[in-house]
Amino acid sequence: MKILSVEQVREADRLTIEREPIASIDLMERAASRVADRLTEVFDPDMPFSVYCGMGNNGGDGLVIARLLRAAGYEVRVVVVRHLKKGSDGFETNLKQVDGFEEWSPRKAPMPDELEVVRIDALLGSGLTRPLEGFLAEVVAALNNDPRFTVAVDLPTGIFADNNRHNDLTMALRADVTFTFQWPKRAMVMPDSGPMCGAFEVIDIGLDKEYSYSVETPWHFVDQNWVSKRYRDRPIFTHKNRFGHALISAGAKGTMGAAIMCARACLRSGVGLLTGHVPGSAETIWPVAVPEAMARFDAFPEHLTDHPKLDRYDAIGLGPGIGTEEDTAHMVKNLIRHAQSPLVIDADALNIVAENKTWLTFCQHVPILTPHLGEFERLSGVAPGPDQYDAAIDFAQKYQCVVVLKGTYTATVLPNGETYFNSTGHSGLSTGGSGDVLTGLITGLRAQGYGVAETAILGSYIHGRAAELALRDQSEESMLATDLPDYFGEVFTEFLT
Repeated sequence: MKILSVEQVREADRLTIEREPIASIDLMERAASRVADRLTEVFDPDMPFSVYCGMGNNGGDGLVIARLLRAAGYEVRVVVVRHLKKGSDGFETNLKQVDGFEEWSPRKAPMPDELEVVRIDALLGSGLTRPLEGFLAEVVAALNNDPRFTVAVDLPTGIFADNNRHNDLTMALRADVTFTFQWPKRAMVMPDSGPMCGAFEVIDIGLDKEYSYSVETPWHFVDQNWVSKRYRDRPIFTHKNRFGHALISAGAKGTMGAAIMCARACLRSGVGLLTGHVPGSAETIWPVAVPEAMARFDAFPEHLTDHPKLDRYDAIGLGPGIGTEEDTAHMVKNLIRHAQSPLVIDADALNIVAENKTWLTFCQHVPILTPHLGEFERLSGVAPGPDQYDAAIDFAQKYQCVVVLKGTYTATVLPNGETYFNSTGHSGLSTGGSGDVLTGLITGLRAQGYGVAETAILGSYIHGRAAELALRDQSEESMLATDLPDYFGEVFTEFLT
């Protein structure tokens, strides 16, 4: 699914009106009716609503929603916020069709909402380009100081749709849920503005399909439809060698758990064969913990010092739990230099590479790097926040690598600057070992012959979706990284339906 800019969405509106053809007021009715339909699906008929309407087209949407909710039998309070002398045509037309509303003006404020109410934010939507000020800022502050469960229409008031670097987000309205039209907005997946949007859902309002197909954007939101189209069904007549041989270089004294979690995830990815390159002291635990995997034991018992022959592997995962000892760093350099197979670089290997970024130029294939926000700060020098996404684009282009920037809506950044935000997962992934599982999964997919971009994006999606499925048996608090591979199979099955 594409993420479009405000200007691109406006062009989609214009072309829809021109080509369908449909009147602007009728397009507003269609969009708002689909939000109203969704609200009636989510909320019981005895749940009251308060709809706060600005005087632009977002306010017009709110008026239509209020009218339709009332027609469906809901108790609906309508508050028109008089921040302009005259409203848009869509607003004024729909205001005439609403029976009974209150006004909020600089001279008159309404009574507070009841405690049990769903508040609808239809004040401004996605067209804002400068921070809130004056009367509207006072309105938003009053609503934030008297919080209720809030649903934003298209975008919470006070948020810039494209980039909030120069916005004062303390002035924005906090939403619990956002119903946005046709495409996600970039603000929804950014770490500064995303929390203000809450959970978001994209509502299809039937904008021009030709434009939707042809319009170009570097920003994408990955859903099941995207990954299902790229998942490769397995042939009936086959054998293990057709599904690749992966090597995992992982583990050290005290961190063998990282190697084991990585290996188990790799095996659950569908890879045909797996070899673990692990410290010599793992000779006893490895065949017990991962009996399906082969092993190349390092000559040194406590950490990795030299890589095995590399010509037999289809992909190599490097880094979980290896530590940063000097001879381990030397091994990392040599492995990167001599590997003829695609690399997935994570964890301690990233910390080593952060001090030696030119080593990435040795890679014979585009490598996949899987840093969390702290590891990427060491790689790029840019602190966690929205600036890291721009830094990830620069880094991926400079070093010709794929950066999987782990976090909420994990971002996969390609060397051409395209960025794919993942739609799956939850806070339960913020636990030790989660990244090791992702590295094993991605390595296994890469060994099976998936392209570098497909591998990173598909792996992130499966990882997050497995976490969602695990909530049937665990909570976000109790879920462990070791739970995740048990649900990979169900995710793969979903791709077939």
